[in-house]
Amino acid sequence: MSDGGVSWQPPTPGGFGPPTAPVPQVTPEPAPPRSRSRGKVIAAGVGAVAIIAAGTFAVTRISADSSSGGAASPEDAGMALLDAIDDEDVLAMADLLLPGERTTLRDPAVDLVDELRRLEVLSDGASLSKIDGIDLVVTDRSVAAVPTNVEDIVNVRIGAAVAGSVDGEQLPIGDWIRDATDTDFSEIQEDAEAPDPAEFEITTVEAGGRWYLSLFYTAAEAMRKSAGSPDIPAEGVTPHGGDEPEGAIDAILDGVEAGDLEPIIAALDPNELQALQRYAPLFLDDAQAAIDEAVGDVSDLDYSISDREYRVEGDGDRRSVFVEGFTVTVSAEGETATASFHDGCLVAEADGESIDSCDVLGETPDLGDIFEDPQPVEDLLASIEDTFADYEAPGIVVSRVDGEWYLSPMATVSDNVLAVIRSLSRDEIEALQDKITNAVDVFDELVVDVEQDLPQLDDFELPGGDDTVVEEPTDDSVAPDPAEDCYVVDDPAEAASCFQELVDSGAIEPAAMPFFLRFPDCGLADSMWSGDYYALPDDEFVALVEEAAPCFQAHVTAGDIEDYDLPYEIADPQCLAGRNRYAATDDDYLDTFDDCVFG
Repeated sequence: MSDGGVSWQPPTPGGFGPPTAPVPQVTPEPAPPRSRSRGKVIAAGVGAVAIIAAGTFAVTRISADSSSGGAASPEDAGMALLDAIDDEDVLAMADLLLPGERTTLRDPAVDLVDELRRLEVLSDGASLSKIDGIDLVVTDRSVAAVPTNVEDIVNVRIGAAVAGSVDGEQLPIGDWIRDATDTDFSEIQEDAEAPDPAEFEITTVEAGGRWYLSLFYTAAEAMRKSAGSPDIPAEGVTPHGGDEPEGAIDAILDGVEAGDLEPIIAALDPNELQALQRYAPLFLDDAQAAIDEAVGDVSDLDYSISDREYRVEGDGDRRSVFVEGFTVTVSAEGETATASFHDGCLVAEADGESIDSCDVLGETPDLGDIFEDPQPVEDLLASIEDTFADYEAPGIVVSRVDGEWYLSPMATVSDNVLAVIRSLSRDEIEALQDKITNAVDVFDELVVDVEQDLPQLDDFELPGGDDTVVEEPTDDSVAPDPAEDCYVVDDPAEAASCFQELVDSGAIEPAAMPFFLRFPDCGLADSMWSGDYYALPDDEFVALVEEAAPCFQAHVTAGDIEDYDLPYEIADPQCLAGRNRYAATDDDYLDTFDDCVFG
């Protein structure tokens, strides 16, 4: 088929079965062609990453007062989100987040942007009140509240069409990225017209009389719906932490020691994981039963976590806890094993034998016994050591909320990521890259030497004597598709003839020929081969299906084709409910369609 417009992908092996997603890839007609090197495409991709990273800068402008922001109603929150997208204002988007989520994201985002500027990934002028180089236009707006069974959680169905343009020269991309790609970003000029409006849902939560968007509640709602939409609990797991910073870690370990999931969830930072705690009753019993069953499979199992030692750093409502020591003892069926961590060494003991990590890691192998030229590997190891010489492990983050201390898993992850980034410089990364390249060459040589030392096929005497013929494997382990040339034919009638010749010659099975080309009398060949079928307006799509379906079903009755070789809408057109299912994006409709088809 031609390069422009629509391309149709071949069916998967086994015939053209009912697709769960559109088979063709529909792409808009391209703008006048512009020469573009591979480097420029890569540069554009890297630039997009830089823009996303720069987006976190918005939270640096958010007020420290976590009670601000939000909207007067769920609908207002949805409309404010569209306004912020239209203004390319990530600051305003972040201001709509639930206060706990906003607090979780603000501080690490401030530090991340500082580090990205230092590494010259972002330009010094990066600002998120208005992202330079990007212009978005949001039209055809619609916002509708979708109530749940509780008053403080409301889903918002948002519809909009978004057009946009990108000016590569103005993007807030740092010098490192621009130098590394060796690209003239001024040549990246893209304009995209608004497609048909699309819909998505996001969850809003009421707190203190204001309504906020929530990323975590949105994820929880998606999982709840996938589980059959049970009612949201009126109350979740009640948060319960420790009286001291180290008490937050003890609360987690006590839950692990008892094999009890609820206190573990209760000991997590409610600012970060409020949604998990609220929805936990929906899955807690099943999850606990699975844990109990797994533990119960080991008879006479007993385990404990003792000799706990901690070091606490920091002040205020956020601290870093370092685990200095612990001992895990596990007993089962008369046997006992221990793992003890103290003074930076992990010692495991079982059956009278012990292994000390400090002894094992202290042994330095002679690389000359492994590599013919060990110097590149030695240089790499030395470079890694130098690069991370100033790395400081940040510990486990705990936070004080309403007087109790909780484990903050997201803050712990972000602190560890930032600690790694802080230990790097642009010069170190570039030097390390060179050392890695040299070391990879040495490893490749080692692999080749090992392969040459392995026994070859000729070294073995095969049954049948010297006359036995053994076919050597070839690189062409996957046979080419006989119908490959048929898929690039523009005209559906000519494509059908191409497939039919292969069927007549026995090169392919009849089921391997697209169903709509096998039966052109049913009237779908032109629209499906071109791909127009999947983007038709609802009324045209339904009319076409209702006209074609009886024809295909008659072929099913005649035994010419199996029912499962037809798309769902052809087999069950009554399930469409007046819509083009391929253009639908709202989950409620798609769930209803699936229920109708499979019900």
